[in-house]
Amino acid sequence: QSFRDYGRAVPSKSIAETTLNGAVAAGATTVTLTSASSFPTAGNGNIDGDSFAWTGKSSNNLTGCTGISFDHATGVTVQAGEFFNFPKS
Repeated sequence: QSFRDYGRAVPSKSIAETTLNGAVAAGATTVTLTSASSFPTAGNGNIDGDSFAWTGKSSNNLTGCTGISFDHATGVTVQAGEFFNFPKS
């Protein structure tokens, strides 16, 4: 397993992984997953390395999403995990 470095938060531990079930645009507030069963109700993670946070979960949707900076195609990897913010140099 690897995380891409976009110069943002660096993961310390992945706790769940699945794929997108539909494309996601930058700034989206809802993310539809293939299966969200192992994702926490609220948390932090990344879509193909793009760090984001969510505040709720409904079925296979993560809701209240913030921080999605790029467009993402259906089928790309989504990971939930713990993140530390490191200062940019």
